[in-house]
Amino acid sequence: MATPSTSKWTLDYSPASSSKVKVQAPPGYVQPPTGKLAARSSSSSSVTKPTAASHVDLDELRQQKAWELATSPAKAVPMQAFMMYMSGTGIQIFSIMSVWFLLKQAVTGAMGVQQAFAGFDASVKPKSTSANDTPQSFLQQKAVYVVCQLGLLAVALWKIRSMGLLPDSAEDWAPIFGGWLMSTPASGIADPLPVKVD
Repeated sequence: MATPSTSKWTLDYSPASSSKVKVQAPPGYVQPPTGKLAARSSSSSSVTKPTAASHVDLDELRQQKAWELATSPAKAVPMQAFMMYMSGTGIQIFSIMSVWFLLKQAVTGAMGVQQAFAGFDASVKPKSTSANDTPQSFLQQKAVYVVCQLGLLAVALWKIRSMGLLPDSAEDWAPIFGGWLMSTPASGIADPLPVKVD
């Protein structure tokens, strides 16, 4: 047996005395049955089979998970809008890369809606060929998913416009349409002013 250390920073790892230390069970803990009673309870639980109610619960769970997937891009819209706002209106490499990734994410998300919901569509194929079995439809969830992706696309287009990269005035289109512009005064009557843009 090792001699006890006199330092207060060392621990004694020697085996405890022969008497076992009894630890109390935490509140709410129920001692599992032992012996024959445990064997009976395990065999009776393995015999139980799923009923039709569990099938309905599974359908509801699929619908709930599909709605969570459909609305997940909507949770990113405020965050992306805040990030685009905070990056400023200047044309820097950071803001251009952020806008590019946002555009790419929105377009690929909208185009890949079938891939996103493929797991749900595969899990609801009708098992029998009876006319009563109609598979679940996730069309509403897919439409909401695409609308949320279009919201991300709108944020990206707003950012591009605020940076001045989106052609939204007549002067931006003048080189394409011949260079002659029509000026509209405050009276609302259009006076042709020859403005040549080279």
